[in-house]
Amino acid sequence: MSGPRTQRGPGGERGATLILVLVLVCVLGVGIAALLDAGGADLRVARSLGDASHRRLAAVGAIDTATAFLRPDRSRGREGVTCPSFTTGSTAGAVTVTCTPQAGSGTPTPGPDSPAHALFTTRGLPGYPTGTGITVRGNNPVRVNGAVVSNSSISVDSNSRLDAGVAPVTATGPCGPGPVSGTPVTCNTGQTVPDPSGTGAGEDPVAPSPWASAIQGPEAPAQAAATCNPTTRVAIMPPGSYLSLPKLLVELGTCTVVWMPPGSYYLDFGVASPTQTTWTVDGTLIGGTPSGWWSPLGPGQPTVTVPGACDRTRPGVHIVFGATSRLNVGGKADIELCGPDRGAQRVVLYGRKSTLTPAAQTLTPVRPANPPVPTGTPNSLVTPPGDVLAIDGVTNDGRVTGANAIGSVTLGGYSLAAVPYGSTITQLRVRVAHQQVSGTLATNHPRVTVSTPAGALCTNVPVTVTTTLTTTTVTCATNLLWTAPGDLTATWAFQRPNSSGPTTMRLDGVELEVTYIPPGLRAQDLGVKAVEMTVGGGNKATLRVWGSVYLPRAEVELDLKNKNEAVFARGAVLLALTVSNVPTAQTEATFGLPGGGTFTNRVVDLVARIDTTPTLRARIEFLDVPAAGTQVFARAWDALH
Repeated sequence: MSGPRTQRGPGGERGATLILVLVLVCVLGVGIAALLDAGGADLRVARSLGDASHRRLAAVGAIDTATAFLRPDRSRGREGVTCPSFTTGSTAGAVTVTCTPQAGSGTPTPGPDSPAHALFTTRGLPGYPTGTGITVRGNNPVRVNGAVVSNSSISVDSNSRLDAGVAPVTATGPCGPGPVSGTPVTCNTGQTVPDPSGTGAGEDPVAPSPWASAIQGPEAPAQAAATCNPTTRVAIMPPGSYLSLPKLLVELGTCTVVWMPPGSYYLDFGVASPTQTTWTVDGTLIGGTPSGWWSPLGPGQPTVTVPGACDRTRPGVHIVFGATSRLNVGGKADIELCGPDRGAQRVVLYGRKSTLTPAAQTLTPVRPANPPVPTGTPNSLVTPPGDVLAIDGVTNDGRVTGANAIGSVTLGGYSLAAVPYGSTITQLRVRVAHQQVSGTLATNHPRVTVSTPAGALCTNVPVTVTTTLTTTTVTCATNLLWTAPGDLTATWAFQRPNSSGPTTMRLDGVELEVTYIPPGLRAQDLGVKAVEMTVGGGNKATLRVWGSVYLPRAEVELDLKNKNEAVFARGAVLLALTVSNVPTAQTEATFGLPGGGTFTNRVVDLVARIDTTPTLRARIEFLDVPAAGTQVFARAWDALH
């Protein structure tokens, strides 16, 4: 028996639209072109092969049938997916066609600016807790338009389904007991898949990583303040830090629409209010460039329609979660967030993985702005009072008479405007330039008290008595969270001993030195439920995120009962996901990639055997853009003997 003879198709067949040319070679090496239907709807190989044997005709017909079956479905002939065999009868005997996908055949590719996964969970990776990565409950499927990866298990109720369509589903642990659909579905791999950012559980990606946050720190952005317009009923929430939920809610007031203009936001409500960190939105929240509804001169409340309230082609928002901050989607919420128009991943929601603490800073000297106010009876203060507003060698005298009489001078207007909201004042040093010039030497030392609008920082701290003009420095022990900006006051008091005659104290000035640590960026607490859609209050909430979500340390829980709906349009990286009660009306993919991504061409080898004897082999390529099987080509063929 002679060996196989091989011929190659003409180069001109590449690029032909809806035409498959299958050239079959007879035993004697004569090439005869197969004829195809010019309409291209069905692949049909011409049945006239001249003097070819019935065996050749049977092999051609079987490959024709196999090609037509593979053509309309991207999953058929994809690498890693079982490619079916076909067996038919003929006058020459039973014909079997086996299908072997080539390396890379039909691989989904999200594109250069899209995430690789529609849904990726980190639970089970080093540094993360164990447990279930994806949980699906209810009577209807959760649709995912893209690849799914769980680094632990996938739990699906028996009457539910996780449906990734033609995209692959991979789980390190088990899947079920309900059905999991994908192409292919591979569970119990025992192998984890690294975080798409390439960083560990406590390490934030940095530029040029496409997953890097736009807020790098170490200092948090400046504290921002929302404003509610009672006429338009629109509250504007500008970019910046929001470190106190109660403060934010007061600023939002009674406005029914909240607009977050394009920019970067840092939400860490627990800095100022550790027990109040869940922001429940039960109205309309729009993030990004408005799509036609917003005008600062609008006469009344605008009409905001979701979806479509933010322009996905223009600048959007980047929202960073720190520590325990959470977003709760109330039963009547309409939330639409458009991501940044630049950046490979266009991350809308970002959870920090590491804590950055800024270096301590010092303000010195901090001097009073207000003239001194003398107190105590009897007490006199020699003018001019401005002499004690700075330690400059220009002094003022305070005089008291009477046994144990006390005199004091209070100075106000020590401004801490330069200390950012949310800073921690770690040390307060008080410098007092003073002198006792007459009277019996005081045995009860002069004392200093420093107060904030919220209370005293230090009270009656002793200052050493001196008979020469000396600057004495005393330290107030403090660890004050600076969340109520206002000017400090300092009171310097002195007491006459129990002796005859007046006591005169000379005061040059009282200055402060303030050391503080600005608010930094805090890691998102591991396991916090960062986004939660609850049931109640109407059950018609909508949450649409037109950008990627990167919350690898946080859980997301979505209860889609009744008319609740959530769409994460550019995929999500989460610690874990729970989806419950998916309604039958849920038509959009809960998690997806733009346009479903693209696919490499499918390339398969089809071998026809008649009664186990190899007869014909063809290499077929399917061009799957824009649709499956848009074009079909025969790239190589062999007649087998």
